[in-house]
Amino acid sequence: MYRPLLGGMLPFLGALLCRAISQITDGLVVFLHLTLLKPAKTRQYTPVGSRFTDMLGMIADDIVWALNKTILRKNPVETSFVEIFALVRMEVRRTNRLVGRSVSFGLLMASIGLLIMLWYLLVKM
Repeated sequence: MYRPLLGGMLPFLGALLCRAISQITDGLVVFLHLTLLKPAKTRQYTPVGSRFTDMLGMIADDIVWALNKTILRKNPVETSFVEIFALVRMEVRRTNRLVGRSVSFGLLMASIGLLIMLWYLLVKM
């Protein structure tokens, strides 16, 4: 009588209890995350581009407007290219800043400079 109880039922009941406690704690964490610990809404900033990106975006918007009236009448494109070009400009500037500050970029530029100097010394002598 003790062997079936200790070997079969007790581990099953222990696992069931542990699984229930785990589900309760997970549910409590999700509940707290959705109610009390809700993250604050972030402010959405509109991207600001340069005159060039604004002009390029307006030209692209005019082209899309003309295409929407003629070729793309059934499936019109409704995106604003001014914002897209401004976002691309910001991303390119951020990437260039990161690349310019990195150590590997400095090492690459130093090695290119050494190669140019070596080539100059080999060609001129």
